[in-house]
Amino acid sequence: MLRRTLLLIAAWCMVQAAWGESIYAMYEKAVASDPMLKAAAANYRASRAGVYEAGSALMPQFTYIQSENESDITLVGTEGILNTTSEVREIQGSMALIDAAGWARVRSANRSRAAAFAAFDDKSQELILRFTRAYLEALTAVENVRVAEAEFRAVGRQSEVANSRYEAGLGNITERHEAKFQFDLVRVGLIRAQGEVELSRERLIEIVGEPVEVLLPISDSYHAQMPYPEKREDWVELALKNSPMLRQAGEEMKAAKANMAVAFSAHLPVVRAVASKREATQYNFGLRSDLETEDETLGLRLTIPLFAGGGNFARQRRASNQYQAARQNEIAVRRALVRQVRNAYQQVETALGNLRAMRQAVLSAQSAYQATEVGYETGTRNIVDVLNAQRLLYSAQRDTVSARNGFIISLFSLRYATGSLRPQHIRDLAVWQPGTPEAEAFPGRPGDSTRRRQMPPYQDDEDAESEDDAPQPEGDEEGGENEGRQEGQTVKA
Repeated sequence: MLRRTLLLIAAWCMVQAAWGESIYAMYEKAVASDPMLKAAAANYRASRAGVYEAGSALMPQFTYIQSENESDITLVGTEGILNTTSEVREIQGSMALIDAAGWARVRSANRSRAAAFAAFDDKSQELILRFTRAYLEALTAVENVRVAEAEFRAVGRQSEVANSRYEAGLGNITERHEAKFQFDLVRVGLIRAQGEVELSRERLIEIVGEPVEVLLPISDSYHAQMPYPEKREDWVELALKNSPMLRQAGEEMKAAKANMAVAFSAHLPVVRAVASKREATQYNFGLRSDLETEDETLGLRLTIPLFAGGGNFARQRRASNQYQAARQNEIAVRRALVRQVRNAYQQVETALGNLRAMRQAVLSAQSAYQATEVGYETGTRNIVDVLNAQRLLYSAQRDTVSARNGFIISLFSLRYATGSLRPQHIRDLAVWQPGTPEAEAFPGRPGDSTRRRQMPPYQDDEDAESEDDAPQPEGDEEGGENEGRQEGQTVKA
């Protein structure tokens, strides 16, 4: 099991020089196989058929009737028997001229169709958020394993040093036990991180619908800044206009109001135009001759409901209460939406500040690691100090990856809350994945600096391009300055 997990992690961490499957390509697979999205699409098609069903009651209706009867009649006082055979052919037609309830049903069906379409739109955007969250959580889990393995190796070296010092008489038993405790603790963390990789992989497979073996990382040079518009209340206003959840609640309220009109129209008169043509032929075998008749009628039929046992009044009360429930639900959705957008905007601000701070922390940890290495070479620092500095650097890198992925998820959550999350946002994110068609489409793509992670991950390079020279995809609202990096430094993943 452990070996299989390690092999899986190695496969996920691999970045090929050839084109790989981007996050957008994997998202397209999720769209093709997600059952919740398919269910929402089926519900929309069903509601659209309901519109035609409701409208059909107002269209002309035609019926054809044909019957044939045979009878034997014994005449009293005689021994004769009259054998009669009759054939009847009739075609009937009618069309509603005045039917308030029928038109109200059409309005209700149209509102239900609009609500189903809003629900489908919401599920489409929810799939984008759900898939992106699962994908980035899987990348975070892989990064956690990488750091846990580095810590495991570093603490193992420390434990070996403590044992050597104890055996040489330079250390005490307490130092040895403390080193052993730290080693066991880090091993537990490594096992937990490896298990989280399997769990995150299964969550992603559930969404994609097929095995997932390789995930391409997001470049460390990913640009992050506050999206446009910059004011929180502008996002709230955008959500009130575009949110599919609010639109669905509003359409459901209008459908309930139309259903109330259906119930209150049940006592109104209905006028229909009617027409019929009837042909009847009677064959008599006995005392009388054959008889043929033909009738044609054209007129108006007035139907006035008088009393239905109280059912109409009960339906009116039920429809009225259902409308009030839908109205209150729309108010609740509106209030919750405002809160969610404001919270999501605050989370984006917090995540961006956290990402910038962690990128600066990586630079500080890198400087500390390099200084410790110099001290080790000059004899002022020992191997334990170097390993501790290495662990801190790996931890800072892990937290930076987690902060970056958290920022992307927060940004997508804000767009989902406002109803503006689109597949193009995943395509823009794929530009920051090296080795993908989306990244290859941009010359000097931002993912060029991303490689398999090696130690140390940051190197001074006088020939490296400045962060301001890195291209960004057109229309990418999160594109901006790459905080926490200095000019002349490249990030290697």
